Amino acid sequence: MIGRLRPTVALRSFARSRDGSYAVEFAIISSLLVVLVIGLVQFAMIFLARNSLEASLQTASRSVLTGSFQTDNADAKDAATILANLRSSMCGSGAKASVLSLSCANMKVDVSVVSAFAGAQSGSALDASGGWAKNFGTSYACPGPRSIAVIRAALKYPLFVRALSFGLSSFSDGAALIQSSVVFRVEQYQSGASC
Repeated sequence: MIGRLRPTVALRSFARSRDGSYAVEFAIISSLLVVLVIGLVQFAMIFLARNSLEASLQTASRSVLTGSFQTDNADAKDAATILANLRSSMCGSGAKASVLSLSCANMKVDVSVVSAFAGAQSGSALDASGGWAKNFGTSYACPGPRSIAVIRAALKYPLFVRALSFGLSSFSDGAALIQSSVVFRVEQYQSGASC
């Protein structure tokens, strides 16, 4: 009978002991704290990337708005070359570089012309399989004077914790899709041979 009581006494003694309880509590809380900090850092990076994409698109679209981009690229007839020039003006260099140095390799830009502001569509740059949409980033319609231009930019932004994507559309590899678009009426400019 005495042998049977000893394990029970040992269990009670173990249950009452406070040695190491802080370490166990810290292990439980610290894992949640680490996840929270990582989530906040990732959210901040996505927020900065989104703002950086917005600002760079606004800056680049200003040259399209005034017609200087069309005039400067009048000799280029290939849509891919013109879109690459617009993309590089968005990414900037030197003093014009964005805060996060947006990667031009992960960015696509699309320029279209619509007949009315109501006709401006801003669909997703993703297809159903989680890749780039087939025609996104390949079309350039030269915005002439007084036309309504729609410029859409999309950025494939890698995430370091895929589970914390905050509801963003995502690629099949887990990268987040960040999009921005502007719609405006192009100012009157000397079009010449540019469009």
